[in-house]
Amino acid sequence: TSLTIKGTFNLNDMRHIQIMNNLHKLDLSQATCGTFCLNPYRDTIINKSITEVVLPDCSNCDLSYCLALQKVVIAGENTSLFYDEVFCPNVSEFEVAEGVTNNTSIAQTGWSASLLRKITYPSTLTSIHPELAPHSSFTQESLTQYVYMWTFVLPYDVIICKATTPPTVDDSKFVYYTDYDAYVDKKSGTRLMYKLKIPSNLVLYVPAESIELYKSAPIWENFTNILPYTE
Repeated sequence: TSLTIKGTFNLNDMRHIQIMNNLHKLDLSQATCGTFCLNPYRDTIINKSITEVVLPDCSNCDLSYCLALQKVVIAGENTSLFYDEVFCPNVSEFEVAEGVTNNTSIAQTGWSASLLRKITYPSTLTSIHPELAPHSSFTQESLTQYVYMWTFVLPYDVIICKATTPPTVDDSKFVYYTDYDAYVDKKSGTRLMYKLKIPSNLVLYVPAESIELYKSAPIWENFTNILPYTE
């Protein structure tokens, strides 16, 4: 029901794992690979057993076509995660493992992550992506002829951040790279910024001694429900 892999593995190894019909938890945190696909068979053999996966430190981790998958743990500094909730419909929880200092890249097709309910960040985290992880939807707002604001809606019920010092959030202006000229003010050079929409029922749990720090830290200060975290 549980398997931990150490060392190098490849696509053929993952194909073999797919026929282990009683496997529920797969830990790849101590393994290395190139481009990673949890289910190489994709829609020809949909995985219906794996409920939790701990991802290795590698780029382009594809989790699609894993029907039972509920929890994803990211154990690497450079992990780049891709999933499509249409083909991976039951993922409700993300966790960044202890020891990781920088937030990883999480992406999903359709910019939809509406089923996500909980994300946990470790005590070792020092910096985080401006989106604070996947978002459920986004809207575009025109500010000037050339400048737009993207509003991202967080889908969670709970965010847990165990770091006593609020991780820095890169809230710098950014460019929507697929259409550079359309999203840059050609006169002022002003670029886009993320605008987070945080639901009023979303609860941010942080160390009790750090609550006031989070209330005054950039980005984190936008959370209205900040409560003490205990194990």
